[in-house]
Amino acid sequence: MPGGPPGRGCEGCRKRKKKCDLGQPSCSRCLRYGIRCVGSGEKVYRFKNATITESAPVARTTRPRGQASQSLVRPPERPLGNELTRTAGAFISILGISDRQFAVQGFGPFLTDVPRRLGKSPILNASAKAFSSAVTAVFSKQTIVQALTDYGAALTCMRNALIADPSLTTKIETLCGVYLLMLSHNFTSGNDDDCLIHVQGLLYILNNQSMQGQNDPFTSQMIDLASIILITESVIDPRVKMKSWHSEMKKTNYYGPLNDYSVVDIRSTNLTVANLIDLPAYLEEPENHLVHLRSSYELMKLESKKLVPATIQLNAACEASNDFQYYKGYVICESSVCVLHSLMAVLRRTLQVFHPLDSALQEDAEEAANQILAAATRAWTFRPLGTTYVPKTLCLTWATTDDHYIKSRLEDMIDHYREDFRGDPWTKLAMFFEQRFEKLRRRVQSKLPHHIRQDTTSPGSTNAESEIISETADYP
Repeated sequence: MPGGPPGRGCEGCRKRKKKCDLGQPSCSRCLRYGIRCVGSGEKVYRFKNATITESAPVARTTRPRGQASQSLVRPPERPLGNELTRTAGAFISILGISDRQFAVQGFGPFLTDVPRRLGKSPILNASAKAFSSAVTAVFSKQTIVQALTDYGAALTCMRNALIADPSLTTKIETLCGVYLLMLSHNFTSGNDDDCLIHVQGLLYILNNQSMQGQNDPFTSQMIDLASIILITESVIDPRVKMKSWHSEMKKTNYYGPLNDYSVVDIRSTNLTVANLIDLPAYLEEPENHLVHLRSSYELMKLESKKLVPATIQLNAACEASNDFQYYKGYVICESSVCVLHSLMAVLRRTLQVFHPLDSALQEDAEEAANQILAAATRAWTFRPLGTTYVPKTLCLTWATTDDHYIKSRLEDMIDHYREDFRGDPWTKLAMFFEQRFEKLRRRVQSKLPHHIRQDTTSPGSTNAESEIISETADYP
């Protein structure tokens, strides 16, 4: 650091530590000794080595007289980061939620791998941000403006990215991004007609996926879950048209509630791509596939009887323990129960169109309604994110039941879940399902060939049933 001596004497006087008279051009001492006088009258600077003893820079402030001076330590600067690291951090925080009402890991085992894949696709980056914002909005119960803003930005990003690079449709990250956007829409807006756009987009992206990467757990799990979602949606909602599938799609892995917990060890065999992939085509022309539809229905009914007790055990484990793994396992199992009953409701109502006097199907409808009501009661404490599958199942059960007492009980339960619809009113969804089967009934009555009418009796029907169908089928 710079500093200087207090005097302005010359070099010779300073060395001898004598007072200089500052004479010019030479002081008297230098003149007497006959030496050159240098620096007389000039201030000389010198430098010293400074030693820093503090570990961090301090900012000092003046204090009023009488108070002890204090040194304020400056806080560390904000760590380096960017939009990508913030998105990854927000997504990891969402995955860490252990509250049973807002846990999201039950929506797919591959979600834990999403943060490490961020940066590979702008679509996945934007979708992950929208997903985190949607969950945050539901969790905080505050305004969803930010969630809707991020959702719109993700849609714009996806559109621009696919226009600029159509090859992105073959990337598994794009498929995951569409799935995350579908969940985000469901969390903030409910299951309304706009959700069909994401379902159709999921189908389009899935059909562009290569089956070569099935050895990657992330890829295989993502494709399996997307396939199951699309098949069930196309069975439940005829507006979802599945016109083409990969020829290798039937070879995908089995997806279902597999748990290694001591309370349950069960895997769904009906909720698989191989067993469900033909159902949408069968329901397009059910009169030509009644045997297959009945066989699928009976198999689902058998599995439901095995899955429901296991689900009840898991629910009891959740009440007795705070183990998050039990929460996740229960949500997967309970969602499987509802999906099975949704598929069974469609198949059962379709079979009833051809076998209106089948008493076994009528008894099944009553039993299924009781099971769905029980499932909705069990799942109540997991609202809202843990029960996204319940509202649609309740509406579908209502539309496929003729008993007025059961309908009123279902309406009471739907009223409890009213907030979870968030989009269109439940009556619109229920009436849509009801009108679907009424349209099928009229079509069958007016166009069913005579030789098929004679072969549509089911094990639970009577001879009079086939006569009634034969007499009424030729009249609209």
